[in-house]
Amino acid sequence: MRILFIGNSHTSRNDLPGLVRALVDSASGRPECEAALCAADGRDLAWHAAEGGTRLALAGNRWDFVALQQKTHPFDGYAALAAGCAALEPGIRAAGARALIYSTWKRKDAPESDQDELDAAHARLAGESGALLVPAGAAWSLVRRGHPEIELYDADGAHAAPAGTYLTACAFFRALTGKSPLGLPARIEANGTLLADLPPDAAGTLQRAAAGV
Repeated sequence: MRILFIGNSHTSRNDLPGLVRALVDSASGRPECEAALCAADGRDLAWHAAEGGTRLALAGNRWDFVALQQKTHPFDGYAALAAGCAALEPGIRAAGARALIYSTWKRKDAPESDQDELDAAHARLAGESGALLVPAGAAWSLVRRGHPEIELYDADGAHAAPAGTYLTACAFFRALTGKSPLGLPARIEANGTLLADLPPDAAGTLQRAAAGV
């Protein structure tokens, strides 16, 4: 499985691509997943569509999946999301890949309606385009409502803390494999780097949330 991640700091923070790769490998018991990253802080998908490095990464390789993360702080609405994905679609198709629409989370201090807007826009695009949806933001909402003791946000109130990245990676695992993330390891180390180290009960809660959206 070869995955290209395209986005900004909500994709690169805490090495989300590396954690997704490690979870997929841990479930199969062998290294079978490769992940690459094209990310630039604060940028949207329209920027990536015109950026030489992203275009080269798409054109120079064969991919199974391309994960697309739109800028959502602030979110410019469905039209901008759809236009950015459409601009990248020819390259995704030429690479032989299927798009993953990565739906992120609202800021910690934002009203709940902001999350509803994000969820609806990303789900609409996935439904209209035939892409796979990664509903990370919806999984975050479940955990925030049911388990506020698990801190998903970093100190800035926008980016993911390690637990938030783990939850997001579990949502990716569910979308990529079609399998439940229940039972995935709570501690992940790859190539000498510790990618995740959560208490088992917290990891189980996050896995159930990812499985339930």
